[in-house]
Amino acid sequence: MYHLFGAEVRRRWAFSLIELLVVVALVAMLSALLLPVFASVKASSQRAACASRFHQAQLAAMMYVGDWDDTFPLVSYVPGASGGTEADRTWVQCLFPYGFAVPQWRCPSAPPSSGDASPSFDPDLSLGDVSARYYAESFRAHIGLNYLYLSPVVALGEAWVPQPRSLSMVASPSSMLLFVDSASPDQRPPTSGSWVVVPPCRYAVRRTQVLDTFLLGGRPVFTPVAGWLPKETSSGPWYGGASPWHAGRAMTVAVDGSARARTMAELASGCDVRPNWSGFVRRDGLYPWDLE
Repeated sequence: MYHLFGAEVRRRWAFSLIELLVVVALVAMLSALLLPVFASVKASSQRAACASRFHQAQLAAMMYVGDWDDTFPLVSYVPGASGGTEADRTWVQCLFPYGFAVPQWRCPSAPPSSGDASPSFDPDLSLGDVSARYYAESFRAHIGLNYLYLSPVVALGEAWVPQPRSLSMVASPSSMLLFVDSASPDQRPPTSGSWVVVPPCRYAVRRTQVLDTFLLGGRPVFTPVAGWLPKETSSGPWYGGASPWHAGRAMTVAVDGSARARTMAELASGCDVRPNWSGFVRRDGLYPWDLE
């Protein structure tokens, strides 16, 4: 009887172990099937959150435009200033009064970083001066302004001078880019953004004449971000600061507020991309950066 009882216990334990292994295998299979679904849902949620923050940035920019004689925000009060928190402000800070909050700087798809949105205090400034407090951090926003068309900076003598454009100069608000998902071109740290993005082309040919689409007569422009590359490189697809945070797509918002994620190829539409703006804009209505 003892041996029979022991054999029965062992048999039951064996069946239980087999059942447990079957359950574990089923759970593993279900996890393998569901993980991509969960990842897709998470990515969709992050993309929707990013589109929402781009909408808020566009609304803030349009309120600024309404208050400042129909002109777009200055890219910077003193372009090229190093640590000039007392006199300088970035476009990011200019939108503070219009509800552009610090959390909106960051792309929800970017990896977490302890350095994001950390205050940069200046002992010479009032503790209540929030604009100055976040001066350094504003350069690392994940929302890049299409500044060379909307708020260019030109060289006048030895100074860099902002020359913001008027909203009335935008021929097609529904197609012209206002903001683009961005990342720091030097990737230090890799989760940092870039407050401005650089368009892939500058010049166009019309009736054998070369035109400067920046409307600056070929003069030098302030470019804190490197230009576009013809294709992705081993260092990453850092096209003029634009970055595909969302599964190979970068969130964008047009001047009229329409937001959507675009591939790098879509951002380069209508442009023969070459280094140093040596490619030309094709006047076929596809180029999303230009005022026309």
